[in-house]
This record gives sequence, C-alpha cells and structure tokens, in this order.
Amino acid sequence: MFIKKIENIKVDLCQIKKDLSWILTKTQWLPENQIGLTHRPSTLNDLWKDNVGGLYDKERKKELISENEFTELNPASPKYTRDILLQLAKQEGFGLGRVRYMLLDTKQGLTVHRDTSVRYHLAIDTNPYAYIAHSVNTNSVKAMCYHLPDDGNFYCINTKQEHFVYNGGAESRIHLVICPI
Repeated sequence: MFIKKIENIKVDLCQIKKDLSWILTKTQWLPENQIGLTHRPSTLNDLWKDNVGGLYDKERKKELISENEFTELNPASPKYTRDILLQLAKQEGFGLGRVRYMLLDTKQGLTVHRDTSVRYHLAIDTNPYAYIAHSVNTNSVKAMCYHLPDDGNFYCINTKQEHFVYNGGAESRIHLVICPI
C-alpha cells in the first residue's frame, strides 16, 4: 500500500495554521521552502533550519546525514503542534526524526526519487491540483496520482517506493512532513 490514512488522530487545522503563522514571525521559508521543527542535539545552526534540505549526495550516492540525528524538538515549537506530533509518534510506535513544514509553490515539483523511510504527511494548505505520484510502470500506466486533502488527518506514505510530487494549482501547498525513526 502506498498511502494509508491514520485513524484515531484528528488534527485541529485552524490551530496548526495559527502555530505555523506564529513560527513565521520567528523564521521564513526561503530559500529552501522548508521550516524544521526538529534539530540535532548539538547543533549550533538556526534550530528552524538545521534539518532542511536533502540528506543525500546524488553524485557520490551517499547519505550525508542520517534522519536519526534530528531527534530534538525545537523548544520554541508551539505546544499544540508538539503535542500532536508526540501523539502521532506514540500511536504509531516511532521516534521523531526530521519534522518539517514543506511549502510547494505553484507549478513546482520534485523529481522521481525514493526516501530512506516512510513519511507521515499532514496537508495544511492545498489545492485540488497538488499531487503525489507513485511510480508504478505497469502496462500503459506509469504513475498513480493522489491528492492529500487538508482534512485534519495524517497519511502514512511509503516514500521508499519511487514517487514524485507536483503542484499544478494556483495556490501553494503546505504539508507537515514527519520522518519516523
């Protein structure tokens, strides 16, 4: 299964949006279009930016930093967001690795890739033309496209399989993305 809706946790999207608005008074999206909520224990970097970007060197085909290093929740993270993340981790039986808000602008996407673990997504702002596509390559079908609704539910996505994302809509897409460890 590529996508599974997580039951038993319903997120108050209005509160998550308020929390994100508050965070945006402390930091900004650019240039990575990501804001981190976890960081490495001994980092001297900006806690909001320590875990953003890729962890893999495509040229050397080598992991630069492990997901397992980003275990500390930013102490400035708003309480509701922290609590809901900890509730998800407890229910699903994992520790928190990288946790990031990820903004995907209109007419933007990510190329086909595989991640090192599954990812949990919470759509915060989206539009009907924002998709995640699972590469299937069966007969004439090369990919199955899915839209994650902003319905207050987490979705577990098997991103260890080939996939890509694209936002073809007129509004930006924002997801809260959790990497379990």
